[in-house]
Amino acid sequence: MSSSSSSSAALQTSLLSSCAHAEVRRLQSHFHRVLRTLSLVPPAKLDARRSRNRARLLEALRLYARRGQFPHNRRLDRPFEPTFVDARGVHCAVAYLLQLTGATAIVEAVRQRRNHAFVRDLADEEGLVDWLDASGLTLEEAALIQPSYCVTPAAYCFCNSTFPVRAAYVGEALTQGTFRIIDSAGMATQAEGDVISAGADVSVVVGSRYIIAEESPTHYVARYAIGADMRVDTSWCTPIWHYGEAPDTAPATGLMYALTGNCSWLDGDWNVAKGSSCNPTSSSSTTSTGQPSTETPETESDPDGCGVAGAPTQSGHVEIVVALAAAAAARRRAAARRR
Repeated sequence: MSSSSSSSAALQTSLLSSCAHAEVRRLQSHFHRVLRTLSLVPPAKLDARRSRNRARLLEALRLYARRGQFPHNRRLDRPFEPTFVDARGVHCAVAYLLQLTGATAIVEAVRQRRNHAFVRDLADEEGLVDWLDASGLTLEEAALIQPSYCVTPAAYCFCNSTFPVRAAYVGEALTQGTFRIIDSAGMATQAEGDVISAGADVSVVVGSRYIIAEESPTHYVARYAIGADMRVDTSWCTPIWHYGEAPDTAPATGLMYALTGNCSWLDGDWNVAKGSSCNPTSSSSTTSTGQPSTETPETESDPDGCGVAGAPTQSGHVEIVVALAAAAAARRRAAARRR
């Protein structure tokens, strides 16, 4: 293997690992919120035995969240579905609590026949309702424990599913391979007016503006052409988006920030969360002062789904590579049509 391909593979593994860590943090935050809710609002008229069982399970859930080992969904055609028990034997939260208390028969029955079902749809699973009653939990609370697996077009096409970058720039093409920096986002190493050399995923026209990704301190790539209206063609996103049509364009500044992981700069339909049994909700993109938020908005809107965190496989890659490759191919096709 050449040194360039080795460094590329190492960069890819590092970036994908960052995506996996971000997903683990998202799931841990969900569980912490649920624990606060379940601790403050227990069901009415629990007897002493059920109260003790409930307290023990909530403590077990807290430890489960802290450990941060969540199941992986390997179904590339339906990436936004729950996984009760994954191929490695890692359990989602509810499956973990069932297994911990000896309800292995329920876990195995669901794993074999309904491994991607939502908890709220398992009310007819033999023994589950009785287990919930004895545990001091309701079916609604069990569904709440399972994190939502909703996602927005912004997160899927840019913030989470595109290779995360250290910094992004708006640059004007001086030649086919050099650009003058006009604006920046993220951990920028270049300032306004600086001139950089960069490769390109799109056809470069001298005098036009482009969004340039800083993938490493010495590696820059012009990814998107910016139109005269300061918007970017994003029609390539729809073919890889599983839940309808994504917006055809995005504001250049918003997209520049989204490449560094800050989806809050993309508003409107870009931040409407969708997914399996997900109620679409629009995430706020501004603060009370009217300024763009500095935090990535939550995409959870429905108490459904087991956590499905991407993580490196033995080969050092994750399934999200397929989405990344599809996105890159779609961008290349769109650029070829414009030539």
